[in-house]
Amino acid sequence: MSDDVEEDQDAFFTDLNAVVFLNADPRPNFVIKVPRAREEKGVPILPVFCNDAIHRSPRLKSVLVDAGEDLSQEYHDLWRSTVSDPQSTAESYDFAGFRWQSYSVLERWIVFSCLDIVKDDDDAVSETPGLESDNSVHDHFDWTTQDPLSLSPHLQFICAYDWEATPVGKRENWPLELRVTLNLLHSNPEPAVVYWGEEMNSFYNEPFIKLIAQKHPDALGHGPEIVFPEVA
Repeated sequence: MSDDVEEDQDAFFTDLNAVVFLNADPRPNFVIKVPRAREEKGVPILPVFCNDAIHRSPRLKSVLVDAGEDLSQEYHDLWRSTVSDPQSTAESYDFAGFRWQSYSVLERWIVFSCLDIVKDDDDAVSETPGLESDNSVHDHFDWTTQDPLSLSPHLQFICAYDWEATPVGKRENWPLELRVTLNLLHSNPEPAVVYWGEEMNSFYNEPFIKLIAQKHPDALGHGPEIVFPEVA
C-alpha cells in the first residue's frame, strides 16, 4: 500500500462525521490501527480513538486512555488476537469486564463495540470503579436481545415484525454481525437504513421515517426495489 493511499484512508477514518457517528453511540467504542509491518504486530499500542462513553467510564478510561505504556496483559492478549487477523469478526471478546465485538474498516483499523457487561464474572463488575454509579454505562448495550417491552416504540415495532418469514430469520437467531450493525444503526442520530442479506431486507432507524414518509411502516423488511421503485 502506498503512503498516499494510506494517508487517504487515514483522512477517511478521522473525518469529522466518523467521529460524530462513534460518539453518538451510547455504547463504549474504541479503535486500534493495524500496524503495516509484520514485526510491529507484536507490540501493542493504545487505541487511536475512544468515544465519549469510554471517557465517562472510569474503569475503561483507566485501561484504554490513561494507561500510557503500562498496558495490561489482558490488553496485550486482545491486541494480538485481533491484529493477527483484522478481518475476523466471528467471535466476541471479553475485556475489562465487558464483552466486545470487533469489525475491520478498510483493513487499517479495528473497531471494538461493547455488547454488554460480563455477567458471569463477579469480579469484573465489582472491580469496575464507578460502574454502578455512572448513568452513562448501562447493564446491557444490545437492544436486539432485550425484552421488547423495555424498548422504545420504534424498536418494539421492529421486534414485532415477522422476520421469521424472511431470510433474516427469528430475532433470537440473528448473527452477531447483524446485532452489532443494528445497534450502530439505531444509535445514529442521522437518518439511516441497512439492507441485509441477498434479499436486502431493510432495517431503518427512527429519523429515517421522515425521509420515507407515507412508505412507513410498510417499508420495513423490504428491499429498495419495493421501497423506492422510482429509483430502483
